[in-house]
Amino acid sequence: MPKVGDKHFAYTEKGKKKAKSEAVKTGEKVEYKDGGKVSKKKKKSSSEVREGYVVARGSGAARPQYFKVNT
Repeated sequence: MPKVGDKHFAYTEKGKKKAKSEAVKTGEKVEYKDGGKVSKKKKKSSSEVREGYVVARGSGAARPQYFKVNT
């Protein structure tokens, strides 16, 4: 999102032009916020996966609850 001083502008062509004209008028720089980092989900280690069991939905990450699956 373009920003000049404390003013924020839309991230569109029109917003970029307005930000540029505001920067020329005030003598400040147009700042663009850097995007965040996207990371992959980590695979569960072998200690977290129990054979023949499935993690119950909504059981929480701190203390997952398992239930046995009959195959």
